[in-house]
Amino acid sequence: MPTRRTTEAARKAKRAGKSASAQAGAFVGEQVRKARRGRGRRGPRSREQAIAIGLSQARRAGVRVPRRKATGGRAKTATGGSRARSGRARKAAHTKGAARRSGAARKAARTRARRAR
Repeated sequence: MPTRRTTEAARKAKRAGKSASAQAGAFVGEQVRKARRGRGRRGPRSREQAIAIGLSQARRAGVRVPRRKATGGRAKTATGGSRARSGRARKAAHTKGAARRSGAARKAARTRARRAR
């Protein structure tokens, strides 16, 4: 839940005729500060997550923030040198990794994130 100060900052930006992203900046900024402070388990864990939560709060507050593009700006087709490797790469991509190993890696990453706070 955004603080009253944050919502007022967004309203002020709207009255000033700022863009939607500038209005949402107040919400995103609050979440980024929370992430930097390391707000326990309930706050955002990363900068990307903080941005996502902030934009979501802004949308709920009535800021008309456009939805994210599906591809994220990347081209869908392989071009140039990557096309030559695509046969090998495609085969590697479709092989299923060992579940035990991937689970252990996920657990290690979680532990690392927890210790970093």
